[in-house]
Amino acid sequence: MSDLVAAHNFPTVSAPAAMRNFPHVRDNERDRLLDYVTLSPEMSVLDIQAAGGYLSDEVYRRLNGAVSLVCVEPNPELRARLNPAFRALADPVEQFASIPDHSIDLALGLIGLHHSASHRATIAETWRVLKPGGEMAICDVPRASRLASWFNEFVDAHCPAGHDGNFPEVGSMSRLAAGVGFVAITEEVRDVPWVFGERTQIATFFQGLFNLDLPCAEIDRALDSYFTIHELGDTCLVEWQLSYCHARKPGCYARDPRASAKNLQGAQYLRGGAGPSDRPRSGCGGYRHSVCALRRDWRGLSHLVPQHGWEWR
Repeated sequence: MSDLVAAHNFPTVSAPAAMRNFPHVRDNERDRLLDYVTLSPEMSVLDIQAAGGYLSDEVYRRLNGAVSLVCVEPNPELRARLNPAFRALADPVEQFASIPDHSIDLALGLIGLHHSASHRATIAETWRVLKPGGEMAICDVPRASRLASWFNEFVDAHCPAGHDGNFPEVGSMSRLAAGVGFVAITEEVRDVPWVFGERTQIATFFQGLFNLDLPCAEIDRALDSYFTIHELGDTCLVEWQLSYCHARKPGCYARDPRASAKNLQGAQYLRGGAGPSDRPRSGCGGYRHSVCALRRDWRGLSHLVPQHGWEWR
């Protein structure tokens, strides 16, 4: 066993009922990740640190099953929850030894990089398995953010398995991507709030999702120390900020040894700049986001839609 495998920090094993009872709370963070990429029928898609398949399930749904999904999930309990239609691998997230070179069209990672002992190793492996011209889109919690403190302080203290996330610094994913040969790189911090019907649901969901060994009342009392919460009538938003990185593997196998410097010079680290959508936004330290309103579909599920109205700073 390699040192990287031995050092792997497994994700929290959530209660299955958490996502089943609140299936759309996290849709903003997942859908923003998919905004960066192009999904095409019959493509091969890699899900890095797939957990129970929340991201892969959506890719499968959008492509009506016409997709080859490869899920890297080292935790056997989470891997067992994956759709049997997916290829589930027990490889560590730092080394996808089961995946051949140049075999993947699209690589995705939804808040899994912080479980890697080496971000560079994970991004280098992603570059290796992508076909020429393939895309990578990953996102994670920024280091030194309030959200990182929630995971490495509160969840660590009250989840039986603990939590010791190796969160990336803002801008580090784009630098690492450039270093291994990716081009057309962007990285930006985006606001992707979690959406609830009312505040009381937050503690219930968090208790199950993060496997917290605490009563909901105690979890609720701790929320304001880590999160900004907006109660808007029959909707409650929990501010949630992630850093998103998108990059492309060059469309040829040859690699210019000078590429790293060129790619880094050309990388766009966005703080409120243009991205895959035209909504205004900003990075850490001065959130000024698109004004939003909420609508409910016939199932009573909340979704954010850009409109003119209110904003938070």
